[in-house]
Amino acid sequence: MWQNTTPVPNAVFDTYLGQLKNAELKILLVVIRQTLGWKDKASETGRKESDWISGSQLRMKTGCSSRAISSATEILIKKKLIEVSDQRG
Repeated sequence: MWQNTTPVPNAVFDTYLGQLKNAELKILLVVIRQTLGWKDKASETGRKESDWISGSQLRMKTGCSSRAISSATEILIKKKLIEVSDQRG
């Protein structure tokens, strides 16, 4: 039943679940799914450490508006819960 699972850090539940707003939590969970949720044999941890996730992917996966995604992403960056890079790094 639980074969295909994504490891979610305990801090998401213990610390941030009550602090994050709806869009922030949704985006954080998508980022976790797109990274820790994928095996990567080349990685030291055995899981993906980064991924390119577009705004349209976030809109589709979270059901949030572009404005909500932009605002929530800024907050998650300030809280150091996610890192965002462009093509230049």
